[in-house]
Amino acid sequence: MSDQVIVMTPKCPRCGDVGEIVMSAEDAGHGETLRWAKLSPSVCFPNLSDADRTQLWTGLHPQCWALMVG
Repeated sequence: MSDQVIVMTPKCPRCGDVGEIVMSAEDAGHGETLRWAKLSPSVCFPNLSDADRTQLWTGLHPQCWALMVG
């Protein structure tokens, strides 16, 4: 059994596509803490990159962010 899970992210505000992030099952379990405690993604998901946390929280894909800011 794999300890990796795919988590769907919200629609990207730039392109409108839904995204996904692969993370450990342990990190994915922290999503309940994020939803119920209203904590920052950086607190709940310290093992994810900034880009993955941003996508998880806002839906903004890293490539869309790059196009927006250059």
